[in-house]
Amino acid sequence: MPPTTLHGYYKRVLVRHSSYVKPLLTDANKAARLKWANGFQDNARPQVLASDNVLMAACSWYANLPIHLI
Repeated sequence: MPPTTLHGYYKRVLVRHSSYVKPLLTDANKAARLKWANGFQDNARPQVLASDNVLMAACSWYANLPIHLI
């Protein structure tokens, strides 16, 4: 069975919902997230500031490494 068939089925059948553990974003939460993300911008220079305490890893980067380095 093609994956696109399953994806279409799940998209039609499954209904999005929220829970106590993972609630929907409120307008206040959206504003706070936007303010946090904009904190990494430097308006004097057109670049993004380094964030040493935030780790962002690309899976494709790990795929190109030899096995003994992983």
